[in-house]
Amino acid sequence: MKFQSIIFTLLTGALLLSCNKKDNFNGTINVFDPPELSDATPVKAKVKAMFNKYGVLFKPEFSLIEYTYNWENNIAQTEPNVAGLRYTPADEDYVIPAIDSVESWVFNVLGEEFTKKYMPLNILLTDTMENKQLSGATVVHRLYEGYIATNYILLSYVSERFEDNKDKRFLRDAWLSLFIEKILPRLPAPTAFAAISQAGYAKASFTNAEDVMVNYALLKKGRTKQTTSSATSAWGKVTVGQDFGDFVAFIVFTPDDEKELAYNKNPAILTKVNLVKEYFEQNFNIILPYIPTDQ
Repeated sequence: MKFQSIIFTLLTGALLLSCNKKDNFNGTINVFDPPELSDATPVKAKVKAMFNKYGVLFKPEFSLIEYTYNWENNIAQTEPNVAGLRYTPADEDYVIPAIDSVESWVFNVLGEEFTKKYMPLNILLTDTMENKQLSGATVVHRLYEGYIATNYILLSYVSERFEDNKDKRFLRDAWLSLFIEKILPRLPAPTAFAAISQAGYAKASFTNAEDVMVNYALLKKGRTKQTTSSATSAWGKVTVGQDFGDFVAFIVFTPDDEKELAYNKNPAILTKVNLVKEYFEQNFNIILPYIPTDQ
């Protein structure tokens, strides 16, 4: 046995040495220049301040290729009367209020240290992000609160829509949940949390009338909304990432009386709430707060 161990050790060492050899590389490597930021306008100054503080880059303006190119595939930008995804540009008048709200609703909740370490670099700001579906000649618009791609996170409602919805809980819920879903692959896997609702994550869609709290201990159906133009059509699937993000937002923004209603529907929801709280305390020393809202 000792002789076999010696042979194994020698073979392992030889393999490691071979793996450490320098590979010949004849191509070129492009290194992106840091962003050129200025204080020329209040919006640019705000973008610069957020980059300096958190290392994130809010983009109220961006080229089409920044939106459509997603490393492995292309994201659609269809015409207004054609089915498929489409965004419309942000209104500059609402950029600073929207950025301030991201800082309040997301960054301040998780803390500066966590934000600087984990938040995505590119944050695209738009008026709308939608999936258009056709019903005969009629275009049905499914508006998204945001969108996640490999190389960015996109937030919509940066227009007069923001003024109409800034005090409503659904928007801060959605934005906090989106950021959590975006960064979750970089965090420790929430395995105990994910195990509870496996049957829900396995479903490709949910009927319009289905109560996902009762049946699966989920808080919401898929953030990609309904899958056809019909008012009663099925809703998209829920990923672990979305669900985990939804629970973070639920803890932070949902009042106690509404939480109790959810717990009464399915006690596993309370179990998942406690697991999310423990996850942030044990891994990051973050105690998720409760921040009351008016609506």
